[in-house]
Amino acid sequence: MNLEPVASCIRDRMDACETLGEQVALLHVKWWQERGFPEGVPDESPYELEAARKAPSWRRVCKSLLRNDYWGKGLGFSQHKSDAYKAYLDLMRRRRDKWGLAAGAVELPFELAEVAG
Repeated sequence: MNLEPVASCIRDRMDACETLGEQVALLHVKWWQERGFPEGVPDESPYELEAARKAPSWRRVCKSLLRNDYWGKGLGFSQHKSDAYKAYLDLMRRRRDKWGLAAGAVELPFELAEVAG
């Protein structure tokens, strides 16, 4: 069974606001075409390789779209860190510098072994 039309049908039925799912699927296909699958992504790959994310398949793309996987985590993608997070890290670095603390060097008033025991 050819699963590419199934993925296409799922993408067509998505709302206009959910076009990111289509972009993630197309990016997944393009990424694998550049890395050893120039003639396209197969419908299915051995399950063990798919589960380990070492082989592409339209089955994984369909599962990702059906789960409404916004960031494409099932295809190996992840959420981007926002500029706000980078600003927060910069703020905390400046505060540590101002307070005279090295990164990760916080002294606790007790031993961790006392708490665990």
